Amino acid sequence: MIKQIHFKSRGSDVWGFAHFANGMQPKPAIIMCHGFTGDLVESGRLFVEFAQKANHEGYHVFRYDFVGSGSSPEDFAENTFLGGWIKDIQNAIDFVCKHKSVDKSYVYLVGLSFGGAASLLAGKSKRVAAVVGWSPVIRLEETFRGIFGLANWQLLESGKEIADCYGDTAYRANPHFLTDLRQHDIPKAIEQYDGKPFLIVQGTEDSVVNPAHAQNLVRDFRTTGSLQMIEGADHVFNFKRNLLYTATLKFLKNVQKSKSTNDGGIV
Repeated sequence: MIKQIHFKSRGSDVWGFAHFANGMQPKPAIIMCHGFTGDLVESGRLFVEFAQKANHEGYHVFRYDFVGSGSSPEDFAENTFLGGWIKDIQNAIDFVCKHKSVDKSYVYLVGLSFGGAASLLAGKSKRVAAVVGWSPVIRLEETFRGIFGLANWQLLESGKEIADCYGDTAYRANPHFLTDLRQHDIPKAIEQYDGKPFLIVQGTEDSVVNPAHAQNLVRDFRTTGSLQMIEGADHVFNFKRNLLYTATLKFLKNVQKSKSTNDGGIV
């Protein structure tokens, strides 16, 4: 069953959809976080496809547009920055945890690219059971310097707004995007996970995010971090999506089994 959802964040309306799994018992919930210039559908209906598969496996799935993105009426440049997206995720968690049909012990974040970065940062919340990053931006400045280009990067550093295209999508970014970006550190956030598991799924042919960034991050957190490299996959896993979905759902199932065992439950 799919229902439209609505909640408030940063004083604005956030709209999206919830895919509710069948059954009377509370179910684990997945909150989907799209990428820079993306939306709640994502490239090639990536988020819709995954929501359908996860739904079939017994997960409630919530996907929405960040403030300023997708169908949001708010300005993209004014609202698209990492700190704002983290706030949107926190409000999404508030919204999801109010549903009686959600098992609050199993609330997961799954984020793509810039949404993956925001998810990894927001994942230190004690209400989040685990985080999955799909091609997440890990080295923030290095990656966005490559996305924006050196000339645009220098304009932002000089306090000027930029306008360009990312893929086929036009965007604007203002200097606050850069100053805010420099306030965040993903490894430092993961240090606060206190043993919480996370998974990075990364394509070997990603031209946006250097695959070595994921390898280095998981190496540094090898006791809690997992890495699934998908051979030949690009940034959005075109033609490799079944491998992406399978890796993600297997990881989440293992988190539930582990947590149930540790809590003294029956597996």
